[in-house]
Amino acid sequence: MKRTISVLAKEVDVGIETIRFYEQKGLITQPLKPASGYRIYPQDTVKKLFFIKRAKVLGFTLEEIKKLIELNSMQCDEMAALANNKLLLVKDKIAFLLKLEDSLEQVISTCDSNANKQSCPTIKSLYI
Repeated sequence: MKRTISVLAKEVDVGIETIRFYEQKGLITQPLKPASGYRIYPQDTVKKLFFIKRAKVLGFTLEEIKKLIELNSMQCDEMAALANNKLLLVKDKIAFLLKLEDSLEQVISTCDSNANKQSCPTIKSLYI
């Protein structure tokens, strides 16, 4: 099967612009263009694009994914260390978001219980 960029994009369910962006970032290699025709992408590119998609779902950045691709023969303990670092970041984000949720709920509660709807104590407190 001749896998042009449009065929590749459909197969992996990404946009053509995404493929070009990944090529620019060095995540995948752009095949040489034959003198008469379109670039044909190998099966390896399909595998890398699915790898990138799965790694993104796990929260890895493109820069981290590029390192994973370059070190595809890394040992499991190295991968576990990278995943552990990512997990710590995710837990920090969750803790921050939970605090933000509490703060926003307090703002809503303060506004709901404020008898003077012309003056907002929350806005006034932000100026202090």
